[in-house]
Amino acid sequence: MCMAPTCSDRCCSDNYQTRANGFHRRVFAAALICLLILGCTAADSTEKPGTWEVILTGVDFRWQITDPGIDGRLGTADDLTTSPPLRLIAGTRTRITLLSRDYLYMFAVPDADVRQIAVPDLRYSVDIHTGSARETTFLGDQFCGFAHAELSGAILVQDWSEYRQWQHKVAESSSRRETAR
Repeated sequence: MCMAPTCSDRCCSDNYQTRANGFHRRVFAAALICLLILGCTAADSTEKPGTWEVILTGVDFRWQITDPGIDGRLGTADDLTTSPPLRLIAGTRTRITLLSRDYLYMFAVPDADVRQIAVPDLRYSVDIHTGSARETTFLGDQFCGFAHAELSGAILVQDWSEYRQWQHKVAESSSRRETAR
C-alpha cells in the first residue's frame, strides 16, 4: 500500500505493472541477443559434425541430391542441390532420406549392407556410419523394367576439410548462376 497522501491503490498497482513490464522487456532483449550470437556462431562453425543428413530425390530416372549448405542445416536457403556423385563426410553418422517425385526407386549401398526404396509421397531414411575417407558405389533402379545407368553412381566419403572446400565451391557457383539470371 502506498504511503503518498494523494495515491490510490490503483496507482501503486500500475507502477508495479510498469516496473514488471520493463523487467520482462530487458529479459526478452537479453535472451534475443544470446540467441542471435549463438545462432551466428553455429552458422559459421567450421567444426566437423557428428551427424549429417542428405536427401536423395528420384526424379525422371535420376537422383537429385540435396546437401545442407554452409550453415550445416537442411531446409534453409543455402541448401545445395546437385547430381551424383553423392558426397558424405568421413567419420560421421549420415542419414540419407529418400524421396520420389514420380516412380518407385531402389537405393542400395552394398558396402554398408543398405537397401531402401523411394516412393512418391512417402519418406524413407537409412543411416550409414561413413568410416574413413574412400570412394565406394551406390546402386539404383527404377521399377519399370528398363535399366537406368544414371541411378547408380559413386559415393565420395571425404575428410571434413575437403568436403567444406567442395561445399564452398558449389555454393559460389550457384551464387554466380543466380546473379546471372
